[in-house]
Amino acid sequence: MSKPRSRGGDGSALLILGLMLTALGGGLLVERVVGIPATDALWRLWPLLLVVLGIKVLVDHYAARPAPPKEKP
Repeated sequence: MSKPRSRGGDGSALLILGLMLTALGGGLLVERVVGIPATDALWRLWPLLLVVLGIKVLVDHYAARPAPPKEKP
């Protein structure tokens, strides 16, 4: 029998996704309720999503690296 697969990770991807969706929803709500145009600003800042995801990939990569062996004196 094989082991069941684990999702792996620490849930930081879901945290980032949740934060981005909250920011998107908040911006759209401000536009709707207050009348401040947020759609244009959100559209201009979409590359920030790629930057955040790239940083997350780099952090996960370096966090998963094994620690170097300790030298004995």
